[in-house]
Amino acid sequence: MPVLNKYFAEASLRKLHARLKKQQQASLNTLLGLMDAEGRVNFNQLRDTLSPLASSTNSANTMLTRFLKLLDDSAKEAGLVLEVHTTPDKKAGDDRWIWFEGLVENTAKPYTGDLAGVPAERLMSDQRGLPLGLPVVLMTFNEHETAAVRAAFAATSAKTEFDGRYNFTRLGLYGQQEVIHVVSSQRRGPAQQTATWALARFQPSALIALGIAFGTHKTKQRIGDVLVSECLFDYENARVNPDGSKVFRGARPPASLALFNRLRSMDQTGTHPKPWPRLFFGLLACGDKLVDHQPFIDELKAEATEVIGGDMESIGIQAAADERKTDWLVVKAISDWGDGGKSSLDKDADQQTAATNAALVVKALLEQGCLAPQPEKAPLPVPAQPPQEMRPPAAQHMGLKDLKAVPHAHVDQDACGRPARLDNKAISPAEGADSNDSGKTVLPYVREWLDDDQAPPLFALLGEYGMGKTITCQLLARQLDEERAQDPSCPIPLYFDLRHVTGLRERVPTLDETLKECMARGWLDEGRSEAFSLEHVYRWIAQGAVVLFDGLDEVLVKLTEADGQVFTNNLLKLIADAQAQAKKAGRALRLKVLIT
Repeated sequence: MPVLNKYFAEASLRKLHARLKKQQQASLNTLLGLMDAEGRVNFNQLRDTLSPLASSTNSANTMLTRFLKLLDDSAKEAGLVLEVHTTPDKKAGDDRWIWFEGLVENTAKPYTGDLAGVPAERLMSDQRGLPLGLPVVLMTFNEHETAAVRAAFAATSAKTEFDGRYNFTRLGLYGQQEVIHVVSSQRRGPAQQTATWALARFQPSALIALGIAFGTHKTKQRIGDVLVSECLFDYENARVNPDGSKVFRGARPPASLALFNRLRSMDQTGTHPKPWPRLFFGLLACGDKLVDHQPFIDELKAEATEVIGGDMESIGIQAAADERKTDWLVVKAISDWGDGGKSSLDKDADQQTAATNAALVVKALLEQGCLAPQPEKAPLPVPAQPPQEMRPPAAQHMGLKDLKAVPHAHVDQDACGRPARLDNKAISPAEGADSNDSGKTVLPYVREWLDDDQAPPLFALLGEYGMGKTITCQLLARQLDEERAQDPSCPIPLYFDLRHVTGLRERVPTLDETLKECMARGWLDEGRSEAFSLEHVYRWIAQGAVVLFDGLDEVLVKLTEADGQVFTNNLLKLIADAQAQAKKAGRALRLKVLIT
């Protein structure tokens, strides 16, 4: 439900006035007096105003909570759509707020002076019209393609509009939908950037790239034949073997099945205008290379025998459209064969022929009818609402499998270690440490560090492989989780098993990638509607958290020294980011990080 500003919140709360006792009415008036224009009331300020003589803060909090619940219950009894909300974090201090969400009936009668002036017998209530579908965006990439679109859609004199770096032309209504033409630079990168802008700007039902392409079967195809993408083949995604040969890799993303089937049905059933070019449906190759070399064409055909042609922009279009979950299709006609003849004397004429045929086919596709209807009711703008709380899983669901595998009687909770410090990349005994001492019991020593607000936010638990660092780390996570179950103000344990990070031989993952992979592969799925993200982690840190990075040593053995330093710095970036966010919010940092 939308958050109510002061005007609407007060209007709803006033309706509860008669249901409250005299003292409760006075408390409600105090609440309304402290409410700001956004409809918020500071929790601590209201508590102190209502209960100045309370024996303790906890007692005053309890009384205020009861009063807010009374308002909530009274609203339900009155049949009002009104809910009372408070900031979930009880440690938020002066940043803890009370606000109201609900629906307010608009009782104001609209002005209908023009309607009132029409006699009842002359009123018409059965007018008819055609519903418009969502717009469709067309993209072209060179001058011949752009000219062909403007000619096909009778828009040679249409005005070009500008929006920042991009320009576009409204071509008119075709098939009960507005058609918008956008011009992009060539190659996948610029095509993807322009498509991303167009999708955000117009929110279309479909994105169609049209224009010219190279063909791959000179004996079966001819200049002007139209190629329609069933799926795409990225020829830049390849492994080069020691002998110089290539192995092409990667997925083959499919185009919109609805668009593809509609155009194929038109072609096969003859429900299209005349004249009509030949259409080839199938796999389109795409990459940044301007292909004009017959051996490369032969290489493509050997790798993908079903390839019908290719261009330089399709992969960019697909990436942008799939990101926005928008239908897409590539319709391009053959202007050359990529065999060394791109600079022939017929180049311009062939490109004009190809672009004209592609534009003709796309126009016919759109004139068949709207691709997607407008939503029945446009969504109303919703005021910004407090973020919904996503609770972290219990520690037992964060992948404490090593601890679970050890019988309880065999778990060593008294493991010892020697305190040390890291100075100038060298490890030395901590100040005051006795070299003859048998060491400190690890868990109590770590707990002292956690309880010390002045201690550094980072603690490294070092040791040889198999000495019990993981068991100790998981023991700590379980203990912290049990304590938080009894007292929600205790820090949240967040356990990340770095052994779940994959692909280290190929790249160094970012902090975001590392946390997402650890959560996706190590944490149990409890049926949540969305996956955990870095944003959720920062939210938990703001409430107070202990982050446990376990298994760094097992990651570093798979990396070079330089990459290992980058990976470690990425983990430590969590502290720097949390410090910056805490400073911006004007609160103390409530984060400790333990690395093993």
